[in-house]
Amino acid sequence: MSITPPPLPPEGPATAAFGGSAADESPARSGTVVPFPRRADATVIPDAEGPTDEDDDGTADDTPGDHRDWAWVEEWRDGREPTPWAPGLAVAAFAMLVVGIAIVVLSDGLSGNPVVAVLVNLLVAAGLVPAIWLSRELPVLRWIGLGAAVGVVAGWITAIGMVG
Repeated sequence: MSITPPPLPPEGPATAAFGGSAADESPARSGTVVPFPRRADATVIPDAEGPTDEDDDGTADDTPGDHRDWAWVEEWRDGREPTPWAPGLAVAAFAMLVVGIAIVVLSDGLSGNPVVAVLVNLLVAAGLVPAIWLSRELPVLRWIGLGAAVGVVAGWITAIGMVG
């Protein structure tokens, strides 16, 4: 059984840098636009001119009152499965450890200047709040959000305990 190497690329500017021929110019360097090759079975969907009404309710689908979840979230909600407490709490505990340790390390690193430490901790918490709030109703992300929220509080309590 013999193994054949893949074919070599044509010579171009990169090849010239490694001892190849410098006479060949790539289309990009000459200003020629080379279209990206498409698969034969690919479907091209044109960009919409404005808001669309995919659910035929007479309103544009991107209006604030017309909220639709991802298909997997809708399927999960329709399934009425029981809450997976054991794996969920395990994920929350891991997220709590990661965020709590990050808060403690951040606070310890800035302990020389307590005003900056408090401001940076508030900035980190303010950055986490939108993500935690948006994830509170999604199947797996709600556990990560719970762990992150508890981790921030636990990290602050630990950091305050280290100072005193």
